[in-house]
Amino acid sequence: MTPFQITFHFLNNQRKIEQLEKSFIAIDEQLELFEKQHSSTIKNYLKSWQEELDALTERYKKSEKSAQQKYDETIGDSDPNDQNNIAYATHISGIDYLAHKKQEDIEEIKAKYSDFLDLFSKSTLIGLYSLNENFLSKICELSSQTFAKKNKAFTF
Repeated sequence: MTPFQITFHFLNNQRKIEQLEKSFIAIDEQLELFEKQHSSTIKNYLKSWQEELDALTERYKKSEKSAQQKYDETIGDSDPNDQNNIAYATHISGIDYLAHKKQEDIEEIKAKYSDFLDLFSKSTLIGLYSLNENFLSKICELSSQTFAKKNKAFTF
């Protein structure tokens, strides 16, 4: 049934919502809240990750520009196809060091944010487990009161 059909049914029949149904409505609201919190926090982490990568790239652009100028000065009038000249200019300018260091910093940022996301996902999972366990015991308690039977959560 759609939400409209359910509402129409309740209005037409003057039906009172039972305690068990109220608990299902409450768990649905709590699950929606968990989902909103999870998605907004993930978006925030990803945004921070991207901002940090952008700042790193901007920082290295300036260094790479000066290293390229130093490389061009070192190569100068010598043969640009000679491997010895290229290796010497690359070493003196530090272009290879900058590329290596930039990649290391990118990997470090990636590892940091991967750990953030992993820990957050684990804490969300633990929260959902706790919510579900609590809800199951509440359902068992309400159903045992309603149907006069002994239902326990651990029997499931």
